[in-house]
Amino acid sequence: MAAQSSAAVADYVDPPLSAPQQTRVVAVVSIAHALSHFMQLIIPPVFPLLMSEFSLSYSELGLLMSVFFVVSGIVQAASGFAVDRFGPLPVLLTSITLFACSTLVIASAPSYWMLMVGCAIAGAANAPFHPVDYCILNARIEGNRLPRSYAVHGVAGSLGWAVAPLVLVGVSSVAGWRVGMLTAGLICILILGLVWWARDELRVSLIRVARSQDAKPGEAASDVSQSTLGFMKLPGLWISFVYFFGTAFAIGGVQTFGPESAAQLHDLPAAQLALLVSVYMVGSAVGALVGGYTMGDVRYAERIVSISLVVALSVSLTIGYLTTPIWMSSVLFGVMGFAAGVGTPARDLLVKRAAPPGATGRIYGVVYSGLDVGVALAPALFGFMMDARWPAGIWIGVALAYVLMIVCANMLAKHSVNRPAAGRA
Repeated sequence: MAAQSSAAVADYVDPPLSAPQQTRVVAVVSIAHALSHFMQLIIPPVFPLLMSEFSLSYSELGLLMSVFFVVSGIVQAASGFAVDRFGPLPVLLTSITLFACSTLVIASAPSYWMLMVGCAIAGAANAPFHPVDYCILNARIEGNRLPRSYAVHGVAGSLGWAVAPLVLVGVSSVAGWRVGMLTAGLICILILGLVWWARDELRVSLIRVARSQDAKPGEAASDVSQSTLGFMKLPGLWISFVYFFGTAFAIGGVQTFGPESAAQLHDLPAAQLALLVSVYMVGSAVGALVGGYTMGDVRYAERIVSISLVVALSVSLTIGYLTTPIWMSSVLFGVMGFAAGVGTPARDLLVKRAAPPGATGRIYGVVYSGLDVGVALAPALFGFMMDARWPAGIWIGVALAYVLMIVCANMLAKHSVNRPAAGRA
């Protein structure tokens, strides 16, 4: 018998859950994800009130959000290590607690600098959600339920974005922005209680799996998790990072200057511009649900991603270079969002397969930081194109981002360390 190495690889293995239990896991994790997105937008709805009370400029208000996302991006890459070390449940409970604390700091802030401290705490709290959520879903959800869970998880995040302005503006208009922040804190506490209630089903056990000293070459990808930074040698990690960079870049182009670009290209009325991004986001949410619930053989996730993004790419170029009737612009934005959304559950499966045992948290932590890099760079580049009076350049940029994502999806399929059997996630 081959000698066993003293080194061990962390892995997550738990007894299977029943179908109702898996449904509860998806529901609770998705609600937690919605909270993450909700907390990302608690400050912008009260910008006018903060500006008035603290005599702030628009730049100072924008800096508050920059602090949030810079801290989130930095901590997100590191939070995956905590997930792999302590398990996702303790990290999730800590994150929600920090969110509640951040609302207390912001609500009681006597100065601009304390507002900034509160935003920094909220950014740190926001960072672990993707590594945590995907670790729980990947460990506790089985078979074809997994892509469906990815779809519900993503849609819940969008709902969190949608609800935040309604709650903050509604409460702040009646009782003031400080009470609005305390209301957000109360929501955090309620969801913290929900997570604690479901803790037994959300808990992912950390075990140790010994690796043989004479491991075969094909097992090398798994062995990288024996060292803390060994996972960074995986090509799939950096391919996934680039994929998510492309995702953020494309969404950034559509959300920031997409409507204004379309208006200049197609002479759209101002009243229609506000609807275009909403139509895109609704289409994306519907597409994610369709993609998750209709996925057949999950072995070929890269094909689903490629086909959906080819459609989105074609639509983006249509917006940029073909003259269309005014009513068609909303349709095109909706179709583009739907097509991009269909591929998101398949995309998440590809990232899952690129993560070796014991490195899931670290993989997702680094991969999702690609979103933060894309969000940071896209507005500046697309803004330069608009200043240069090249509105069609927005859609070339979006199309190139889709091309990059297609290439990365097919490269990820070749660097899979967890290739599934037919019909299994």
